[in-house]
Amino acid sequence: MEPDIESENQNGATSLHVAAQEGQVQVVKILIEEGKANIEIMEKDLKTPLYWAARNGHSVVVLYLHNKGANIDAPNDEGRTPLWTASFHGHTAIVEYLIENGADVESANKNLATSLYVAAQEGHLQVVNILVEKGKANVNSKSNRLVTPLHIAAKSGHFSIVKYLHSKGAKLNTKNIDNDTPLSDASSKGFLDIVIYIIDNTVPKQE
Repeated sequence: MEPDIESENQNGATSLHVAAQEGQVQVVKILIEEGKANIEIMEKDLKTPLYWAARNGHSVVVLYLHNKGANIDAPNDEGRTPLWTASFHGHTAIVEYLIENGADVESANKNLATSLYVAAQEGHLQVVNILVEKGKANVNSKSNRLVTPLHIAAKSGHFSIVKYLHSKGAKLNTKNIDNDTPLSDASSKGFLDIVIYIIDNTVPKQE
């Protein structure tokens, strides 16, 4: 009796999914080249093997799957693409590779949060830099609650990202759906460096 290459667990994950998830590149190769595993097979929540490799930082697996024709922009059921999840987890080399190979920088999850938004939220300055410099990401994009990447960076206390995004044209005086601003959110969290920076760059100086 031959093994069932596409056998799934309760989440819909196959052997290819778990090999990609764990970075087992030689196993991934055998499953695809010898076992003829479906490279685009999805779990119940629509995660692909490429998604898992990008999420967990396995750049060699990402490269292999992409070169075998895997869809670089395949989203899961929450709208998260391989680029989105790599950005969220701070996998700089994978983010750069995906952008260089045409990944959609402005794709967003179901809350309209882009890759830049989540990289700013999580404090991944290098990823933010790559998304803006190489991906030409929109620094003033807004989530479904009208929160920008700079706003979420200010709320999360990531001063270096606030400064960088502002230097690239991000607005300091935006308001979200609740009329909160980057300044008010940074103030509520006690992020003094961000508060001072926003005041210095928005309040007119007295002569």
